[in-house]
Amino acid sequence: MIMNFWISLSVTVLLGMGAAAAAPEEAGLPLPLKNFVASKAKQIRRTAERLGLEVSPEVDEYLKAAQSGDWMQALGMYGNVRNSWLNSDEADERTLEAVSAAGALEIQLGFEQIMDDTDTDLALKLGEAIVASVPRGAIYFGATDFGRGLPTALSKSHENGDPFFTLTQNALADGRYLVYLREMYGRTNYMPSAADSTKAFQDYLADAQRRLEHDREHPNERRQLKPGEDVKMNKGRIQVSGQVAVMEINSILTKIIFEQNPEREFYIEMSYPIDWMYPHLAPQGMILKVHRQPVSEITAEEVEKDRTYWSQQQRPLIGDWLKPETSIDEICQYVRKRHLDHNMAGFEGNAKLLQTEKLQKTLAKLRGAIGGVYAWRATNARDSKTKERMTRAADGAFKQAFAFGPQTSEVIFRYVNFLVDSQRKADALKIAKLAVDLDPGDGTLASLVTSLQSSNPDSPQP
Repeated sequence: MIMNFWISLSVTVLLGMGAAAAAPEEAGLPLPLKNFVASKAKQIRRTAERLGLEVSPEVDEYLKAAQSGDWMQALGMYGNVRNSWLNSDEADERTLEAVSAAGALEIQLGFEQIMDDTDTDLALKLGEAIVASVPRGAIYFGATDFGRGLPTALSKSHENGDPFFTLTQNALADGRYLVYLREMYGRTNYMPSAADSTKAFQDYLADAQRRLEHDREHPNERRQLKPGEDVKMNKGRIQVSGQVAVMEINSILTKIIFEQNPEREFYIEMSYPIDWMYPHLAPQGMILKVHRQPVSEITAEEVEKDRTYWSQQQRPLIGDWLKPETSIDEICQYVRKRHLDHNMAGFEGNAKLLQTEKLQKTLAKLRGAIGGVYAWRATNARDSKTKERMTRAADGAFKQAFAFGPQTSEVIFRYVNFLVDSQRKADALKIAKLAVDLDPGDGTLASLVTSLQSSNPDSPQP
């Protein structure tokens, strides 16, 4: 019953019914964003007062512009804010800097995701649908600028975790961000300490070294280092760099938060895969729930509930033409017609979505993340019936994700890999070629097509 309540609320929001709170103010900012900016400015100034310090001139000017409603000026000033950090040795100064840095960034994300180069009303409705997917009092990990920025800006009180506690897993390896989380949420939730952060880094280094040594000693076995994980030995010392390494450290810290807050429910907008979470994940509206115990299976009823939810979301956005049985050819025809030819004849969705690539990619990533969970379960299924059910569910989710945002690279690569693993290389090549047509300057997509063609030499050349 609770699940149905959240689903109904989310569908209502995206259909544009009952969204009075999203009405823009005469000053130019929607009321939720206006209130959020005021609350973040108050949080920063109150922290400075408590510590007996002054807000930096750069942050002060930024906050004044933001509170005045001049979001375009604030956007332009943020570079000065970002470049103003002194990395002081004084603990109180570091605390104020951490709160100022994170607070200003969260204001910036609100402006960028709601006001800048997007359709404000549609962005707010999508943000409200994400918020409606998370119960009160839960902890929510938001990964992308949109998935983090919108729920943060639409919170009744982000600082007090009302309606839920919002943070991002992508910044946990940043010690300054952890200071901010402890300052804001440490009274009611366990947030990783500086010692936790140091141990997470050390544990990752030890594990990375072990996997590097395995790959060197057993070159004919499956590599244990992940693609893009830059790990080297230099004069007997292990060195790591790059986004993959950072996200591995973030993964360890998310687990600490999960394990040290056993009374909380957890939800996530997944972007970069977090391996330990996959057995715990199941669809929850727009996002994913991280169950306290591993989920033995995602049942046929749960898959159907998820499919129904996303079909209801799909209808007002791109129309109801896309079904689980829709062929890859039909999907490619739709994408070419709407996104390459810009032909709107017979389109029954929201034309504003097709004009806003940012929102297209947001929807694609949200749906693609759920497809990724289904695909993981298909790969790890213990019986053929479960594997078939998860494979069908993954295919349907990836189809929707690609139709929502066909220029979303992570969805393209996820879906292509899934199709190849499912022995559907011809379909994978169709998706990859269309992706190149949509973005001919992307060399990684061109390489993807070349790779698929080399493994399938009978396919026609572009």
